[in-house]
Amino acid sequence: MDFDEAARDLATALRSAAGAEEAVLQVRATGGSLALDAWTPTRKWLRISGSSLRSLFDAPAGAYELRLRPDGSYTFAAGGALSPVGDGWLVFDENFRYPGHPRPGLLRPAAAAPTGAPTDPAVLAEVTRLCEEFGAHYTRIKGQAPPWPAGRTEEDIAAAEARIGARLPEDLRALYRVADGDPEQVGLLGPYSCNDLDQVVSDYT
Repeated sequence: MDFDEAARDLATALRSAAGAEEAVLQVRATGGSLALDAWTPTRKWLRISGSSLRSLFDAPAGAYELRLRPDGSYTFAAGGALSPVGDGWLVFDENFRYPGHPRPGLLRPAAAAPTGAPTDPAVLAEVTRLCEEFGAHYTRIKGQAPPWPAGRTEEDIAAAEARIGARLPEDLRALYRVADGDPEQVGLLGPYSCNDLDQVVSDYT
């Protein structure tokens, strides 16, 4: 196959998807099938034209990467067979950060400091009212009250915040005062199910 032609086709397709941004396209060829990831610093996923990948179907099994610069220049690299690699990434760079995961030690907004203060009474009253309204509809339709675990105490929430190192939003605090999650997924948060407070701490830490 002609790697020069393949690289030009990929660079053209990547520029069309990325606009003026720098971008990266990674392709895994396994002999007859391709898997790809493409992104820019501001977009985690780009759609790349399938026709631009056609020339790679005849490529030897391996990993291919094209890095496109804003000025239109690019580098194209080809790796070896993929069988020992699988779908994972190994990153040996202590300064590498996933998008949205800043390095530790950044300043915390003052409002996020865990103060131990009780949940805002007005917020607690409104969230309680909404949960009771939902519970009444659920009971009328299902013939039984929603199977929510009992709510947590202010002390429980304060202890969780101390472990996390940040105060939870007031509406979330209020929700945990009413119910400790929604394990039966009855629809308290629409199509989503909130975890119990202990699971939130475990996930965070």
